[in-house]
Amino acid sequence: MKGHVAVGMVVAIALSMASCGSTSPPGRTAASSSARQSSPSVTPNSSWIPPSVSSSPVANRWAVVYGADTRDTYKLGLLALDGKVVENLTPQQQFHTTGDLVMGQNVPLALLPYSTNDQRLYYLDGVALKYVTPLGSSGTIRTLNAGSREYAFAVAQDDARIAIAEFDYSSDPPAFHLWVEDLSGGNRIELRLGNIAYAWPFGWYSGHLIVVETRPYQVVTTEGTWFLPHAMTAHLIDPATGTEAATLCSWPVATHALCVDRSGGTFRGLFVDSWDGHRLPQPQVGPVDCYPSGVLSPDGISIASMDFGGTGCVASSAIVISDASGRRTKLAIAGYPEAYLDENRLIYKTSTNEFQHYAINLLNLRTGAHSQIDFMNGSCRECTSFGVLPPFK
Repeated sequence: MKGHVAVGMVVAIALSMASCGSTSPPGRTAASSSARQSSPSVTPNSSWIPPSVSSSPVANRWAVVYGADTRDTYKLGLLALDGKVVENLTPQQQFHTTGDLVMGQNVPLALLPYSTNDQRLYYLDGVALKYVTPLGSSGTIRTLNAGSREYAFAVAQDDARIAIAEFDYSSDPPAFHLWVEDLSGGNRIELRLGNIAYAWPFGWYSGHLIVVETRPYQVVTTEGTWFLPHAMTAHLIDPATGTEAATLCSWPVATHALCVDRSGGTFRGLFVDSWDGHRLPQPQVGPVDCYPSGVLSPDGISIASMDFGGTGCVASSAIVISDASGRRTKLAIAGYPEAYLDENRLIYKTSTNEFQHYAINLLNLRTGAHSQIDFMNGSCRECTSFGVLPPFK
């Protein structure tokens, strides 16, 4: 993996870059212990009290699970609504730091090596741009320039255009370029982002491109490095000119993002911000002296988080669903919420018998049924979740 002290990190992901988003604070709390299952199981809960969720989920939606296999390869899987992984890929990593790593060392940022739209998962196999679909179709689009470069990209929903960010680490600080062109190459438009030094393409919304601010380096820690360690400002821009149309505090879930109100220099609570400027206050999910964390539902109403009870900002094992009305439902399920797969399904992680390794699980919020996802033998490091296919709208 790019710049890891220990390899084997996993990032669970729900397909399509314009769809996930949680505030991911430094020092994320690990999920509490849960017995490792040798095979997937489904456990209905007869005393289940369902939280507020949609009654009309999308008929077909897939998630992507991501995991670091070695420093040279990574894993991608397509996860169906029933929890089955229908595709397993082992692509080559992009450019990354080699040799022994040192705590506190700055290493090239681990950029997201894939993108999704309504029909396809696009991913980088080294510098080869490829795709796969949930029904098994696959292909190679083209090859990007090699060398000391890392890329992040986002493909438009009609598969016609692609936005590419290039971080060239042959110089320090790395040279940065952002452009939009035809998926197969050609008709390239270079974009300038004003005072934004570095950004990566997150996805597309209503004909506009979403880019998220970032930094060119990240710091080696005992937990390794992982994608998107901090929430950063998202910008909605014209893909032809780079002109900004709107901003959000972080990458969006559908059209909205979960934000922290720190006006006046102090924590004042959470709110959901939308591209249209609408602001919806959210109830506090933890003690006021703790950094609030959670994952936002597709409708922008609910937050799934761990139960921040007790003292010292130490979370209990329970998952809690809170919503804008102030309703707070403590579930009889232990784990760390990672992302909503759809309106009624939550991806979360649980501890395994191996140190700093986790299993990825799927919970049906309506029925209480939950199952372990059969990916990387049920054990991965730093599992998280990002994106859905088709995207939330």
